[in-house]
Amino acid sequence: MLVMCGGLAIADLPGDPAEYRDWEEKSLEAIASCKASPDEESHLRLGKMIYRLTLSFNQEKGDRAVYRAAREALMSMPGHGDYLRRSIETAIQAEFAEVASNPKAAVERLDRYQSFEVLSHLPTPATVAVLGELLEDERDPWKDAPPSDASSPPPNCVFAAGTLNRLGLVNAEGSEIKNLGNSEAARSDWKLWYAQVKAGTRTFRFRGDPQEYNLNGPVTVSVSKTAKPNRSSLPTANPAASGEAPAQRWPLWVALGVALGVALGVALGVLVAGVVVYVGKSRAGRSGN
Repeated sequence: MLVMCGGLAIADLPGDPAEYRDWEEKSLEAIASCKASPDEESHLRLGKMIYRLTLSFNQEKGDRAVYRAAREALMSMPGHGDYLRRSIETAIQAEFAEVASNPKAAVERLDRYQSFEVLSHLPTPATVAVLGELLEDERDPWKDAPPSDASSPPPNCVFAAGTLNRLGLVNAEGSEIKNLGNSEAARSDWKLWYAQVKAGTRTFRFRGDPQEYNLNGPVTVSVSKTAKPNRSSLPTANPAASGEAPAQRWPLWVALGVALGVALGVALGVLVAGVVVYVGKSRAGRSGN
């Protein structure tokens, strides 16, 4: 079986055990060579190998040694995110050119799909950064093109949201794109999540990896998203900061007690004053006799 995919011939893996071992050995040697020379061509070769080995008819035996080696090699290469971002940009520009020159052309439009597929297998901060920025890319080469026999890929922002869903992020609130009808809501969720990551108010992890990351790489402290304040959690004003004395609110029974005490004190004062006046008058009368 032979399938043409984006100009790359992809065949079933060898069925004969001896041929399979030979293929596996040569593939691992090629991966080691790419890793030793991390240039543009090496990025291209590893990306194509990863994509090829994700196809249903190219599933490896055992623990998928070649796929794992290619994936780890590409993730270890500086600039792997930028390479795939450039690949996506080159592909979408080619689509714009295709629409302009021959909008009804029935061609395989898999280049962008392949790049996003490869990104979905590279759980790294660089991948998150690329996909997060592409959430804003709403360009659609096929928006105004007449119908044709070829399927038209969605905008990069839809691809990016779907790929973030498949990246294996832990505790991310992004909604899954189940159809184009909910793609905008899913993208909005991922945009909010990425805005927090970009602002440094949250970190992230990948499934199966205990390491915490931000966009710059591994971190030692986990940062959660900033909770939205509610009325019960809003801080109270600080009287000392404003220079005003805090208003005192006494319980009712204390207020009543104070009022009663004041009233009794006034009454007692009046009584004492009356006694003093009376005594004085009595003495003055006796002395005058």
